[in-house]
Amino acid sequence: MAQYDSTIATGLILRIVTTPSAGNVVGNYTPVNVKLYLVTTNGRVVSNATKNGTITIDGTNYYFSTSIGTLNNNSSKLLGEANKNVPHNPDGHKTLNVSVSFGLNITYAGSWIGTVSNSIGEILTPIARASTPTATGTFQLGNSITINTNRANTSFTHTLRYGWGSMTGTIATGLANNTTWTIPKSLATGIPNGTSGTLRIYCDTYNGSTLIGTKYTDYTVTMPDTDEFKPSVTGCTLTEAVSGINAQFGAFVQSRSKISGSASANGAYGSTIKSWSVSINGATYTSNTFTTDVLIGSGSQNCVVTVTDSRNRSKSATYKYNVDEYSTPTVQAFNVERCDIDGTLNDEGSNAKVTVNASISPINNKNTKSFNLLYKKQNETNWTDIALDNASYSLSATQIIQNIDGDYEYDFKIEATDYFTSTSKDLPLSSAFTLINYNASGRGIAFGKVSSKDAFEFGMDAYDKFGTKISNGITSEDENLDPNQTLEELIITNHLNNPSGNDKKLYIIHTLFIKTRALDSNRFQIAYPYESGTIHTRIFKDGVWSNWIKYAKSE
Repeated sequence: MAQYDSTIATGLILRIVTTPSAGNVVGNYTPVNVKLYLVTTNGRVVSNATKNGTITIDGTNYYFSTSIGTLNNNSSKLLGEANKNVPHNPDGHKTLNVSVSFGLNITYAGSWIGTVSNSIGEILTPIARASTPTATGTFQLGNSITINTNRANTSFTHTLRYGWGSMTGTIATGLANNTTWTIPKSLATGIPNGTSGTLRIYCDTYNGSTLIGTKYTDYTVTMPDTDEFKPSVTGCTLTEAVSGINAQFGAFVQSRSKISGSASANGAYGSTIKSWSVSINGATYTSNTFTTDVLIGSGSQNCVVTVTDSRNRSKSATYKYNVDEYSTPTVQAFNVERCDIDGTLNDEGSNAKVTVNASISPINNKNTKSFNLLYKKQNETNWTDIALDNASYSLSATQIIQNIDGDYEYDFKIEATDYFTSTSKDLPLSSAFTLINYNASGRGIAFGKVSSKDAFEFGMDAYDKFGTKISNGITSEDENLDPNQTLEELIITNHLNNPSGNDKKLYIIHTLFIKTRALDSNRFQIAYPYESGTIHTRIFKDGVWSNWIKYAKSE
């Protein structure tokens, strides 16, 4: 109860008395009684006329009529009263506003007093309302957090709910104070293109079975950067793309196979695969299906599949595959010379001694193989074919071919053939040695061989007047000749006096002499790189070699 006095005149008071009852939690209001009194503290009032007044409570007017009669000194007269259930604000707070007006209309102490009034404001006791939840912990999917209801009344219970985009769910019911809750990992499906979202925690507050109200609090929840929340590569199928190879070998074959690949992947918790990167055989493909170029490596190889999802998170997986080593058939050595029947070399013999070394890649002994020796007279078109031993993938053989007419030149050929291809080498065999031979046509002559055409032929080495071999564009066989000391026109050498110096690279060096061929002759040299490098030139003049000078920039 509260009392509010206002002085009308000396010894005369207008008194407002407010009496709030206990607040109604369910209805969120307070019943309030307001009484209006006329009080004398030093005087006397006599009036029998009916008088009117108004009591206004929180905007509502209550009208009354009364007569004062005789009001002695130090007395009070109840003029009127009113009652109202005063509604509180949604948060449970309320300021009670009361105003009164009364037509007193008397002469008091020689003065006229008409209508008197007063207004007061009183803060009512707040009514406990809906609880506002708070949460503590690490706000990450899959983590546990503690949620406090912060209830305002010990009789309140709560239902906790959550909202996550369009997803909703119940956390707890009948809750008094707090609870521990694990943020579901499944909420990740609600953010397929992001790694964080807003979690709204709702708190429904009940007084018994009556809903008092609902409050909520928002929190940012992140997605862990773990494999569980990243896309996954689920498989990669690698098959032979070249027809026939798998049926023959059951394996990938170096420099022959191509791989047709198909990779598969899944997003994580609702994400989708945005991009692909497949690294294989020295190349990268940006689709989950691909076909490689021919395989360049052998042995164990890797295919690395990387996917990136709609959250820009990536994951890789490595798939191993094996490639069987392969190289084309190789003829390492091939030589043909005239001989006697027992194989003794004789440049006048009527037999040919053929020596050959060749090899074919086994590919787990599944490769096909054949080695064939062919020969014919140079003036004929049909070859005689001799199948050599093919029991092994490597051949080292010597074959004596009989009846090789000394009057004719022959062509010899060795062929090594596998499943994929054939490699061959050709060699000529000159006619039998004779120092001088005239062609039957009378238009040809040969030295060191039988004349086979209407021409001037040599079947033996020829040297010029300086004692150097006429090479006809063929280099010397010694690869360590000093280019400073050679009289040969063409050499191939890795001597330190070539342009590569101590790097010992092979260069073909062409020497052009001025006027005469001698070690003290002025001369000009051009060096051509055999494997890698650049063309160089230099001169020898008056006994001094110049430095090598690059002639071209590109190799």
